[in-house]
Amino acid sequence: MQRVTARNAVAVMPAPSQEGVTGYFSDGDEELGLDGTYVPATWMNGIQEEVAAVIEAATLVLSASDNTQLLQALKKLFAAADRIPWEVIVDTPDTLEGYGITNAVEQGGGVQQGTNKIYIGWRPDGSGLAATVDKTDLGTIVFEAELQTNVKNLTQQITALQQALDAAVTAMQQSLAQTENSLQEEIDGKQPTGNYVQGADGHTYALSWADPIPHLLVDGQDEGPVYCQSWFQPMSLGGIGNTIIVDGNVPAGTTISGATVRGGPTLGGTWMGCGHFSSGSDNFSLVVRVE
Repeated sequence: MQRVTARNAVAVMPAPSQEGVTGYFSDGDEELGLDGTYVPATWMNGIQEEVAAVIEAATLVLSASDNTQLLQALKKLFAAADRIPWEVIVDTPDTLEGYGITNAVEQGGGVQQGTNKIYIGWRPDGSGLAATVDKTDLGTIVFEAELQTNVKNLTQQITALQQALDAAVTAMQQSLAQTENSLQEEIDGKQPTGNYVQGADGHTYALSWADPIPHLLVDGQDEGPVYCQSWFQPMSLGGIGNTIIVDGNVPAGTTISGATVRGGPTLGGTWMGCGHFSSGSDNFSLVVRVE
């Protein structure tokens, strides 16, 4: 391709002419005396420069003896732009691989898969990346970082609950120890002076505390435990010395009349608080029956 070479060609391209009407070419009509469309230099120069610009952009030198320069320029420019090869376009392949696309994600068609259409996009409210199959919203996609955060939160909650349970067990142990001391004091208070009773049979009798129940001594000999169900029933629900967990705050050392077992029945008698515990919004107290 080469720019026009003629006896009346000019070395500098003239300014575009604005004469005439912008439109389309016409052959004219000889019978009506209408001339065909005159081809002005402005239009011819435009066509020439459009073609030459592509060839020169590909760093090719215009040559009157080579009429394939426009094609060469297009191939070169497409190759430089990392576009699809010209040969691929000409062959019109019918597969993605034919266009050089080897890493495409396909929808459906796999093993035990339907042909449903899958959509993945960002929620308009910014809440996250969501998935939709056909017209069914599957919800927001959860990523590993979010799962790790949830696991961390659950671990913290479990740890807090374990600490609360450990504290409750410690408080119960302390309460039992206090109950034992109170019962020992009560037993001691029921003993006569000298802690012995002279029986009609000539023997001496006494009660001695041996954890967790009192023992009977006859002439100083331990005859074994004495079970006093009328006042000491720590293993019976609602018995003297029995400990339960109730809702709310019952300060240590204070007493209440009647107590409702957490999740259970209401029991009569006088109950003394042994400690108050809380975990988040959960509040509960350990109490022991004293009367």
